Amino acid sequence: MSVLKGALGLIWEYRLPLLRRILPWYVLLLCFLAVGTWLNQSAFATGITEGGVRGGFFTAFGSTGLLLLVYGLSAAALAVLWHRMVLNNDELPITWATWGRYLWAVILIALALLLVVGVPWMILQFTVGSLFMSRQNFEAVGLALYLLAAFFTFLGHLLWLRWGLTLPAAAYGDWELTMTDSIEATGDYAWPITVLAILLTAFQFVVPTVNASMVETLVVGELLFLIPTLIGLSALTWLYRETGVTPKAGANP
Repeated sequence: MSVLKGALGLIWEYRLPLLRRILPWYVLLLCFLAVGTWLNQSAFATGITEGGVRGGFFTAFGSTGLLLLVYGLSAAALAVLWHRMVLNNDELPITWATWGRYLWAVILIALALLLVVGVPWMILQFTVGSLFMSRQNFEAVGLALYLLAAFFTFLGHLLWLRWGLTLPAAAYGDWELTMTDSIEATGDYAWPITVLAILLTAFQFVVPTVNASMVETLVVGELLFLIPTLIGLSALTWLYRETGVTPKAGANP
């Protein structure tokens, strides 16, 4: 539990900068996401009216891609700001190079998670569905898929926390730290990280599904997603500081 305690301790210690510097921008980003989703629904409906289902699909696809791009870039900037507030006391400005390196670190972790977690999950999901659906055993399919989803969600959290020291490192300016270095550095915290991954997974699966419109569901889901994400980023920042991983020569904090 030391990692969870450390993560929550950082959030409490930096609660005022978090509320003053990050939360307002996050709320603005959340509003942008809600408005963009509503416009996307309108674009889909308009596309269907003017160009049929295919027209609606391509219209919505383009606007969704733009929405996710802006959201992802903005969220990464807020994550960089959080790491630097803790590691540098927010004394130095964020450069374009730092932002770009952070995005690259995120992309590498995302690709690794896709290969290790995403692809096996999709294969097993298809396999389990094919085997049991043919026997019309819908309850067994639902239970099996639920358990598989929980396991792969846990695995994703675990690997993200083990690989993720590259994120605060990139935000700080240590651009030579690799995912392999992160695995080695977090070795002594393997059990506390596993416990944290279990808790984050449990949080995601315990939260009930909201029965509302797409926009309302998206906003509520994003707010609920913020809690484990903030805890995870705080845990990575705490681990980067506590594991003794020192910036390489030539780091640009």
